[in-house]
Amino acid sequence: LIPLLGEQGSAALAQAMLSDVLTSLSRCEELKPAKKILFYAPPTQQGLEIMREILISLSLYSQPHQEWVLLPMVSVSLASSDLGDQLTDALVRARQVQVEEHHTANALPGPVIFLGMDAPELPLGELVSAFEHPDTALLCPSDDGGYGMLSVPATADADSIFDGIRWSDP
Repeated sequence: LIPLLGEQGSAALAQAMLSDVLTSLSRCEELKPAKKILFYAPPTQQGLEIMREILISLSLYSQPHQEWVLLPMVSVSLASSDLGDQLTDALVRARQVQVEEHHTANALPGPVIFLGMDAPELPLGELVSAFEHPDTALLCPSDDGGYGMLSVPATADADSIFDGIRWSDP
């Protein structure tokens, strides 16, 4: 999008799409019980502050109860552009958050549902269905070969679930 909109225009569009996704998720009554994790990049203090400011501007960030957990997108090599590696890392860390949450709630962890921030048109019914069917893997593909939504059951092996997948065309 940078050739078409420039850097500032592309950043503004990305922020608008992310804001739409965050707002839709937060307003959906069926998803209120779900722990929401926002993985951000770059994985720096500046990246964290940008995401926090977006959540504050949308009235989605308040102390002491946080509806959203903010985690840096990548703890694997930043040189890796392999979406599978990034998703594996995010899956492992999302499950850690679930385990911490569920120890206090005495409940079993559910699926981890990944959403593309550039998929504001994803029907919320698809997301609710993924949340209501925690033992089923679900995928809403996108036109570029990636995904708009990807639901990973709690029983899926994080070490191999994303191996050998061609995510998008060059």
